[in-house]
Amino acid sequence: MEEKEKFNQTLMPEIADHLNDSPGLDKLLKHNILKDISLDLSGLGIVFLSMTYPDGKLYFISDFSGDRRVTELVAKFPGIVDSYDKTLTIDDMIIRISPVIHDFEIIGYLIAGMKKEVSDNVETLFHMGNLLLKIVNFYISSTYKMNLTSSIHTLVVEDTYEELQRQNDLLKKSEKQYQELVKSLDEEVRKKAEEIKDANTQLMHQDKMASIGQLAAGVAHEINNPVGFVKSNLSTMNEYCAEFTKLIKGYRQFIHDFYATSISKDQNKALENEFEEIKQMEQTIDPDYLMEDSMDLIKESIEGTERIKKIVSDLKDFAHPGEDTPTHANINECIDSTLNIIWNELKYKVTLVKEYGNLPMLYCYPRQLNQVFMNICINAAHAIEKKGEIKIITKAYENHQEILISDTGSGISEEHISRIFDPFFTTKDVGKGTGLGLNLSYNIVKKHMGDIRVESRLNKGTTFIIKLPYENHL
Repeated sequence: MEEKEKFNQTLMPEIADHLNDSPGLDKLLKHNILKDISLDLSGLGIVFLSMTYPDGKLYFISDFSGDRRVTELVAKFPGIVDSYDKTLTIDDMIIRISPVIHDFEIIGYLIAGMKKEVSDNVETLFHMGNLLLKIVNFYISSTYKMNLTSSIHTLVVEDTYEELQRQNDLLKKSEKQYQELVKSLDEEVRKKAEEIKDANTQLMHQDKMASIGQLAAGVAHEINNPVGFVKSNLSTMNEYCAEFTKLIKGYRQFIHDFYATSISKDQNKALENEFEEIKQMEQTIDPDYLMEDSMDLIKESIEGTERIKKIVSDLKDFAHPGEDTPTHANINECIDSTLNIIWNELKYKVTLVKEYGNLPMLYCYPRQLNQVFMNICINAAHAIEKKGEIKIITKAYENHQEILISDTGSGISEEHISRIFDPFFTTKDVGKGTGLGLNLSYNIVKKHMGDIRVESRLNKGTTFIIKLPYENHL
């Protein structure tokens, strides 16, 4: 409907203008056509065929008579004819003059002549003239239609080109708008991706804090144990120092008295008594034992402080906010670091078995993998009601490393095993689990281009199998 309206508004006026601008003889009837017609008519007795413009100017003439008067006669005809046909007899010729009309307008005159000696029948020339006029009009009409069609086609092509140009401009404008829209959407996607990344990082950190909250009492106990014996050792060392101080003061006093006076017999006896008392004191406190035990106490205290330092360091590293940077790490060491933090959660009911393979360094996010190991090991400990075993096996393959964490706990039912990696899914009592631990573990492993799966038998135990490839595109 829009195309039709556009055609009526734009092309129709142009076509009307073209129709109003009527073409002349030179465009409607070419010389070669008239020449062909005249050749065909020459055999029928026609001695000349001519075409003039409306003003009498000669357009075409074909003379087969050889009579010089023909051209002179033709030049006189427009002055003696009007808009309708005439048949004239001049000397020895019968001449038919017919106006050629196109678009209600005379565009020329068709003049044909015959010798009287050929036919005295004027009617014959009249009918032949009509036939000739029809032929000429047919050619004129055909040429006009062809020219009109060509002109309309040109107008349509020009208009189509302009329309295509307009549409192209619109497309360019739309393309620019789409490019701006794409750029805006890209920026929006980038912002949303950053928000999701931040939210995921925050979620991971919250899960870490929740895990640490659950382990807080155990971690405190693990720290309190070495703190307790370090304190006891320091108290004992304080007593030892008091005994050593007393002994050293006795020796110092004896040395002072020995060199301070001239020794008489009575004074010599007094010094001997003083020295005897010091010897008895030395025997009482047993300095050799004190020195040996002091070394043991110091060594034990150093080990205790190192234990505290290790726990605090592992806990600090695990609880570090935000996403850590990828680095080369030894997975066996990562597991040991995690076990060090959660040991109090395990040691009272779990026999821990470690079968570590010789693992090469792996480019990874160590803190995130530590969170995976912690979540699985804590779940394993919770699945063991009284006494049980957790076995951790690590293996190195050509393209990946494999970590197997097995427990002899209660196992997972078939209806739950397909959902354990779903967010917020938990089989624990309300308040004892967020349902995020294994989901985050799954996402962390997938982030490393790895795979995590679980095998479990109810009341027999569960095994988590983690595969971490060396080529992880981190």
